[in-house]
Amino acid sequence: MIKFFRKIRYGLMEKNKTGKYFKYAIGEIVLVVIGILIALQINNWNENRKGNAQEQAYYQLLLDEIKQDKEQITKLKATNQNRIKNINEALREIQREKPRTLAFGQKWLRSNRQHTNIFQPNDAAYSDIKSSGKLNIIKDKIVTKALNAYFTNITNYTEVILTNVNLVDKHYDKLETWFDTGVYQAYLSDPKRNYIFEEDVKTQLLTDMPEYISEINKQKLYDIVITFSLIIARRAELITLIEKEVDIMYEILEKKCTTND
Repeated sequence: MIKFFRKIRYGLMEKNKTGKYFKYAIGEIVLVVIGILIALQINNWNENRKGNAQEQAYYQLLLDEIKQDKEQITKLKATNQNRIKNINEALREIQREKPRTLAFGQKWLRSNRQHTNIFQPNDAAYSDIKSSGKLNIIKDKIVTKALNAYFTNITNYTEVILTNVNLVDKHYDKLETWFDTGVYQAYLSDPKRNYIFEEDVKTQLLTDMPEYISEINKQKLYDIVITFSLIIARRAELITLIEKEVDIMYEILEKKCTTND
């Protein structure tokens, strides 16, 4: 097209038609400018399309991780509920006039199983966005604000849980001996855990260990179990709060993924 106008312009110059020559020259300049503007517009459109695609990809990655968080919460709730059941069984045993070491130890160990496990949010995608300086890719400020609040609140809740775990551990210091708490007896009766002892050693250990919890340790264990039960009740509340945070974040991200499909 430009070559076509150039031929016309040269023809007008040869024919000494200056007025028409300037008109065609201006037209040629206008065409070049329009071409540049169109090229810039196409380039901007491509860049925006790439940016939108990357933003959408991050939304999907974040949503996938929130789904994993939901699964983790479901497991933690089930574990905590089972822990509460075993705590009640341990309390019933320690409330007996003569608590049996083995019966108490088995129930107590089951209630303590995985008690140091806490909720750990999946944050690989969010960390990648922040560390790579691509947070501006998420154009929706509601989403970035929600993500910041999500990880901040989760951190606060899990810190409370960890503090409570340490509180329980300190209560164990009240015990001068574990010999009649039932913990050793429970380990010895568990085939998955007593493999370290040879049969004759294990038999003698079971013979030497008392059948009942002493009165001194009974009171101390009673105190420890009650403390632990209150802490587990608090953990149930915190897990519920964490679940609400997960649900809020899930709803926001699911909406972003759905509306951008």
